[in-house]
Order: sequence, then structure tokens, then C-alpha cells
Amino acid sequence: AEDSVHLILDSGEELVVDTVLSAVGMAPASAGLGLEGAGVELGARGEVLVDEHCRTSQPSIYAVGDVSGIQPLAHFASHMGAVAARHALGDGEARMDREAVPKVVFTSPELAWVGLNEAEASKRCGEVVSGSFLMRGLGRASAEGELDGLVKLVARAQDQVLVGAHILGAQASSLIGEATLALAKGLTLQEVAQTIHPHPTYTEALPEAAEAALGTPLHGV
Repeated sequence: AEDSVHLILDSGEELVVDTVLSAVGMAPASAGLGLEGAGVELGARGEVLVDEHCRTSQPSIYAVGDVSGIQPLAHFASHMGAVAARHALGDGEARMDREAVPKVVFTSPELAWVGLNEAEASKRCGEVVSGSFLMRGLGRASAEGELDGLVKLVARAQDQVLVGAHILGAQASSLIGEATLALAKGLTLQEVAQTIHPHPTYTEALPEAAEAALGTPLHGV
């Protein structure tokens, strides 16, 4: 329209917005490098297939970053590069973690997540538990007027090990780092809940969400 864009979803719902960003995807730029001649196996999209150590089908050749087709993210590429370098230098335990990879959308408010959502976790882990805490319940958020958003944690019901975290709100891109560490190290909801966080900060939303998942909310927000 003259002053807006009307977007019709598959469900039939119509959204009226200022701008639509169309992201059509990415493809690995592996053509013309002579990889096939070197015996390096490629996937259907031209991605260089690698193992957990970032080795290709040729053990002396490593590949990292977007060309692997795993996660087109700069921070994951750096992680892969470090793994490849350590493994090439003899550290047989160096391996990449494909699960604990944080993703961030730098909108306002910011959106960040790591691991599984509830539906994914239910399919993979069976019964799950989750808990949420609204950002507006934080003193820091009230003081700075950043009231929108929440933190949601997802864990396996059987052992309460964290399998996913989802954050919408101010500083989500920074908060997701702590959630990623907790997920990578297999922390439980109880361990997250019992970790002391400084006040007043946005990080307090993480133990609050953990307490909510445990059924013992600290502040009932």
C-alpha cells in the first residue's frame, strides 16, 4: 500500500507492517576449489562435510565456517576454527558442540535462543518442564523502562537438565551467553536457580525462570 506493506501468511492471517525483509538463504561457495579432485566429500548443497573435529573426508584437510553448511554464524565459525586448530595440533579431545550454539536477532527488543524449544525437546527428550519470567518483574528493567520481553527455560523432566533457553528483551544477546554455558555444561534448573546473580541486573531473570520451572517462583511474576 502507499504507506505500509500487507503480508498474507499461509494461515490466511494478514499483517500490516512498515517493511518486509525477505531472506532467501545462503549457499556454500565451494565450487571451483578442486575439492572433489582432492577427495573431499561434499553434500547435496555443495557444503563441505566435516566430523566433530572439523575434519573433512580427507583427515589432513579441515573446513570451518559457513562452507560446512552447519551454522552460518560468525561465532560458530570461530568455535570451529579453534577446534580444528587444536585437533590438528594433537588435541584429540577437541570437538565442536553443535547443540549449544546461541542465535540472536538484533531487533528491538532483542531476541536470542539456544538449544531446543518445547516442541523439539518433547520429540527428542520426552516429557519436559519449562518456566518463564517477565522482564518487567526486574528492578533493572523498571529503572531503565525496558519492560518488554521474558526469559523462558526448557528442561528434561526426568533430571531437570537444561535443554533450551529463549530470551526476548533488553540485553538478550548478552544474557544468552550465560544460558549457553549452562546448557553446554549440562546444568540443572536447580543449579541455575541457586546461582547468585548481581542485583539489579537483567541476569536475574534466569534464576527466576528456573524457579518458575521448578514450581517455586521467587516473586510470582
